[in-house]
Amino acid sequence: MKTTEARELAAETAARAAAAADAERARQQHHEWLALRARERETEQAAHAARLALVNDHRLKAGYSPIKDFSAWHSVSDDELRRLLWSMPTVHVARQFDVSDVAVHKAARSRHIANPPRGFWAKVAAGKLPHPRGEPQP
Repeated sequence: MKTTEARELAAETAARAAAAADAERARQQHHEWLALRARERETEQAAHAARLALVNDHRLKAGYSPIKDFSAWHSVSDDELRRLLWSMPTVHVARQFDVSDVAVHKAARSRHIANPPRGFWAKVAAGKLPHPRGEPQP
């Protein structure tokens, strides 16, 4: 009996050792995978940083400044903004002040200035509507 129990105990010990070795191998493979993924992420981040530096360098050479001078935009009176909005498309007004057309729309809305409706300037260009010459149309 003792030899059978000893054999079972030896087999159980060997199975536990094999399971522990398998677990250790799996743990090592996982750590290797994590290290590989970290290297890949570092490479991706370095490539992204290089692209970003290239874009920023190009913008700086083109005269782009991330800090805009909004004083000219904020000093526009309500009457002047109304005249501009009814003289040309909003995108053109925005370009004059180096802001977005959304900023122009928001400024007009906050000052309760009516914007031309959608498609208005296309109709003016097609000759279906007369040019408003800075005066709001009904």
